[in-house]
Amino acid sequence: MVRNSRAIPEWARVHRGHQDELGREGRAAQRWADRHGDCFSLEITFRDCKEVVGAGQQQVRFVWANVGAFHICLWTFTMTEVWAWGRQAEDLVDRSASPWDTAARRPSQADKRRAWRRALMGEKIRAVLRPGAIEAEIQATADRLLSLAA
Repeated sequence: MVRNSRAIPEWARVHRGHQDELGREGRAAQRWADRHGDCFSLEITFRDCKEVVGAGQQQVRFVWANVGAFHICLWTFTMTEVWAWGRQAEDLVDRSASPWDTAARRPSQADKRRAWRRALMGEKIRAVLRPGAIEAEIQATADRLLSLAA
């Protein structure tokens, strides 16, 4: 069984090293957290797919078009996770606009998508600002960036 430490409740993680002090109830709580950790992690993934990516909200006419649209939603979710896999949490999260938010909270799927979008826009801006760029290239890239931001 794969154990996802993010899905285990805080009280179970804190007391994991103190099994002898907790006794039978503590070990039972740890077993419960281990069993339900994977299920909870899967539920978080489904929630992120539905809320952030918009899976299930597509409005298409035919069944196979619906299957294809759902498939694209899952691929965007997967590609975002792959892009963010090796990056530090500090690089993925910009909470300067919300100082009340806890800085130690793990990055959400929306945070990862925003970070990827910032990185892609930064690459486009750096490509246009290279020496020798012409006015038409700058205008075309500015239009593309505005359409992405809107």
